[in-house]
Amino acid sequence: MNKKLLRRNKFIRVMHVLNTYTSGSWAVELAENYNSYCRAIIVSLRKAEPDIRPHGSIIGVHNLKIRSYFGIKYIKELIKLIDEYDVDVIHTHHNFSGALIRIIAKFKGVPVVDTEHNIHSSFRFFARLINGITLPLSDVIVCVSPSVKQSFFKWELKLLKKTKIHVITNGVDFTRVNSARRNREALLKEYDFPENSYVMLNVGMLIKQKNQMFLLEIISELKQQEFDNVRLIILGEGDLRRELESKIKVLKLEDHVRMPGLVPREKVYEVLKSSNLFVLPSLWEGLPIALLECLVAGTPALVSDIQSHIDIANIIRSSSNDTSFEKTILCINSACDWVEHIKAKLNEDVPQCVSPTIVQTIFSYNRMVQDYEKLYENCLRRDVKYR
Repeated sequence: MNKKLLRRNKFIRVMHVLNTYTSGSWAVELAENYNSYCRAIIVSLRKAEPDIRPHGSIIGVHNLKIRSYFGIKYIKELIKLIDEYDVDVIHTHHNFSGALIRIIAKFKGVPVVDTEHNIHSSFRFFARLINGITLPLSDVIVCVSPSVKQSFFKWELKLLKKTKIHVITNGVDFTRVNSARRNREALLKEYDFPENSYVMLNVGMLIKQKNQMFLLEIISELKQQEFDNVRLIILGEGDLRRELESKIKVLKLEDHVRMPGLVPREKVYEVLKSSNLFVLPSLWEGLPIALLECLVAGTPALVSDIQSHIDIANIIRSSSNDTSFEKTILCINSACDWVEHIKAKLNEDVPQCVSPTIVQTIFSYNRMVQDYEKLYENCLRRDVKYR
């Protein structure tokens, strides 16, 4: 057994190293939900939100505000933090921030757990290269879905031992989703929509991956076909805001689309429960948490036919024989198909969706946290077991 585990045997100190963090980021929420024997140190290399403070299982928060991923000063800062907190395990999440810390961890003799959150074909060339070269320094590589695991390139797999790749699907904190209340009247009033509105919701960063421009074209087509009561809310922020706003003006959708930006997670759940349909036309995903939250909320969905959405359908079918979600997966290259399905949804008396209870059981957040905690412990014992 690792000497640290023998010496302290009280709790495991996990350092999460990120490009940047927000109060609702995946790593921060994971750290907040550690049990009594895990503690977390959150380290952001780039400028991050100032409102996160040590609390609960998070014993340290550090914002290094570096200008270059290869600066000597920031390398010294990371080594200093590893020593100061006597870190047991380092957890990496992103390409550039993960690459150098894996090298440092190897030098310091600290085991590394890496989580791959997205399919590798979505990475830019240099990011893919630096990530692939340094991934073998990880003790465990976790993929958030089967499609992420299948997305490794052949040259990456040659550098990795197959037994090092593990799958832990993302989970949903369904207690938080279930605590949100449906308030249809308040939703329509807040976004200034007519009483007869059919409200569609999209949640995600305003970036190419999320493909919100496609949704604007869908709304425009529905409007031209005189389905003028369809409305769209996009919750999120990103680099494409100006382009999306410009497109809204060109298509004359100012009365049909709202983009309020970032909102608290609890607000997202309220809007989700008060909407008629969740729409996710992403071009690629790892395993979208927003979609899982939608399914837990019991809100009908239409999604693109990408592999991660198919993964969710396959997991649900294999666990419960429920095939209803498969019918909501639409071809991303067919705007006509999306328009026809939305028109059909408009006429549904009883919306069709997967049982929230099934989703809660399969994609349990507690299960996800426990699986990561087991990996940390097994890394310290040098006894990692893989699925």
